[in-house]
Amino acid sequence: MMWYHSALLFLSTVLHTSQIASGLGSSCSAPLGSGTASPTDPYWLETIQHQGTSAFNSNSSYEVFRNVKDFGAMGDGVTDDTVAINAAMSSGDRCGGGSCESSTLTPAIVYFPQGTYLVSSAINTYYYTQIIGDAKNPPTLLASPGFNSFAVIDADPYIPNGYGAQWFTNQDNFFRSVRNLIIDLRQVPSANLAIGLHWQVSQATSLVNVVVEMSTAAGTNHQGLLMENGSGGFMGDIVFNGGKIGIQVGNQQFTVRNLTVNNADTAVLGVWNWGFTFQTVTINSCQIGFDLTTGGTTESTQTVGSEAIIDAVVTNTPIFVRSSTASNGTLAGSLVLNNIKLTNVPTAVGVVGGTTVLAGGTTTIASWGQG
Repeated sequence: MMWYHSALLFLSTVLHTSQIASGLGSSCSAPLGSGTASPTDPYWLETIQHQGTSAFNSNSSYEVFRNVKDFGAMGDGVTDDTVAINAAMSSGDRCGGGSCESSTLTPAIVYFPQGTYLVSSAINTYYYTQIIGDAKNPPTLLASPGFNSFAVIDADPYIPNGYGAQWFTNQDNFFRSVRNLIIDLRQVPSANLAIGLHWQVSQATSLVNVVVEMSTAAGTNHQGLLMENGSGGFMGDIVFNGGKIGIQVGNQQFTVRNLTVNNADTAVLGVWNWGFTFQTVTINSCQIGFDLTTGGTTESTQTVGSEAIIDAVVTNTPIFVRSSTASNGTLAGSLVLNNIKLTNVPTAVGVVGGTTVLAGGTTTIASWGQG
């Protein structure tokens, strides 16, 4: 009779759970309403009481939340705000500068209200930092014509005269985020190398709701994002307009969602990886969508391990994917395409030197793979 009692117990549990579920959402005595904030009010993060503390920091006065305007930034598009922003970033004896590789003692939220912030050199981001802009009216970081640094936002700065040494170990560069920002490089001469984000990061990191504006002049050297190494990570809702390269990525693994690249020479340049997943990709009027040729022209030197591209729309781009060689039965250069809509894209998948592996045109690729 044990089965009988078990069945009764199961039925009783299901009925009880169903009663609870049917009551969910019915306990409110009045509708939520439309709220009290007006369309012109600042983003809520700016106005709430900031009383968060760092749990393990012995300094009870340590400030986690920093509004860059409290450190002297003007956000008027004219005043050079570089010093003020970096003061907001570094205040409180934080982990960075090449003398501290990681710490959870000094977290920070560096907040940018609505405005245009002129910068003449890099914003060097310290360990365990979230850079957040007003989500209702995303602020702009405007690189000055004389901008003289590696990148506008630098998540792992190179140490001057350090022979390649950086502030952090790239595989341990955790706990950082950039959200709700526009980075504008268009005042920098197009012949100059100018990078929106140097994003050499690892786990617990994200880029969300970020736009990078770059020159569309012929021969431009502007670049939206540079990532040489790391072990990440997530990026989503990101847009790159213009430039020589939209994003240049090299990392053990990464997930990228809702990526848009418009009018770049190369939308995505893959340097190396173990595995990248791109979902919901839009590429408009670029010369190459995904260039995976870095590493050589033979399978033994194909340094991009595997790429999965899902739900992409590609328009007016001569080559969608280009690799060093067709990956016939080898792991290097593995490629999976699912639901790829092409419009005026002559080559869907090609090899450096001109060989076409998969013809394009105006068509939809339901599913295709190599490797």
